[in-house]
Amino acid sequence: MNEERAAGRGPALGRWVVVAALLLIGLALYFVYAPRSQPPAQPAATEMR
Repeated sequence: MNEERAAGRGPALGRWVVVAALLLIGLALYFVYAPRSQPPAQPAATEMR
């Protein structure tokens, strides 16, 4: 019976947890600060076709 553990599983999972945490923090900050911010450009009065 071969009972070797998979090498690198913990650090790889830790990296994905960090990536997921950064994404969730970014989304939370977006929804907190986006309603208060001004648009970078005013909307066009008429749409050209």
